[in-house]
Amino acid sequence: MRLLRILSIPSLILLLSGTSLLAQQGGERPGESEEFSFGPPLRDNILFTYKYTERVQIWIENEKGAVTDSSDRTLTYYITQMQRPADIGGGAIDIEANIDSMRLDYRGRGGDIDFNTQNPDHVRDYSRIRHPAVLVPSTLVSSVTHFTISPYGAFVGMSSPAFESIRQQGEDPHLDDFTYKRIDQMINEKYLSTVFLPWRNLLPLGQNITYDTPIQFPFAGTLDRILFDDSVTVSLRHSQEDRTRPFMEFKASLTHPITEWATYDGNPNPVLLSGAKGEITGRLNLDQDGVVLSGFSTANGKAEGSFQGKKVNARIEHQTFVEMVRMTNFPVN
Repeated sequence: MRLLRILSIPSLILLLSGTSLLAQQGGERPGESEEFSFGPPLRDNILFTYKYTERVQIWIENEKGAVTDSSDRTLTYYITQMQRPADIGGGAIDIEANIDSMRLDYRGRGGDIDFNTQNPDHVRDYSRIRHPAVLVPSTLVSSVTHFTISPYGAFVGMSSPAFESIRQQGEDPHLDDFTYKRIDQMINEKYLSTVFLPWRNLLPLGQNITYDTPIQFPFAGTLDRILFDDSVTVSLRHSQEDRTRPFMEFKASLTHPITEWATYDGNPNPVLLSGAKGEITGRLNLDQDGVVLSGFSTANGKAEGSFQGKKVNARIEHQTFVEMVRMTNFPVN
């Protein structure tokens, strides 16, 4: 009772009313709120470096569903990127991105191989470069690309002289059909945005989002290199470790493939797709302004197709991991 004797009556009333007010507000912790405000995908005048890794396992099945071949591919890209206001104005953002280096480990009927662009012996070894798992994916390295993003995160477009050159090379009549189809499959604006942009077209940029309230919007997803146009459901959650740094869970049903031809590293012939479907789930860990710190996704599904009338079906498991490894200031012109 000593505390009550020391406090005056007005002070006691103020103390009790303050306690009541805290109870009405739900006792929120500092830094915690019901809404989270997303800024741009990156920060101005900062060069970001991300490590992007995908592991793809494929099981080729015959008409009876028996497995006739399998492969395991782990591909890592080190991607640098920075943002500036886009020339089109209106608050749009230009993301300049480049894959600085690549590592690949492939095991399958196409022939086991490892490839590292930082190894001069690998780069000079044409038998490695011509391997189906290496040839087209390696062309993404050192191909500076500009992605234009609306203020609210919508993908507007892409420009890259390097990829235009690759498209033109793909039209060479002497090029084999497999490589031609793979170029067409991979040098696709929406597909490239799922590789180059660590937020995977999943963040509602420029918006205020309520925690624990699922929202849905258009989404470009991939199952191996098969591209889908569907919708995704995302939910923003509080992190238990640091409540100022939330994470975003997402899930989507992949039901509307827009890729016409599939290419499997162990199969020398492109496959005309007749259907594909799958499920994808994942999580992005965010900083206080919504910049992606790390994340992962898992997609499982099946692709059905044929080559010259013979069925070629594939069961696919596709995992991706992204991690920010460095931030560096860059001079402003």
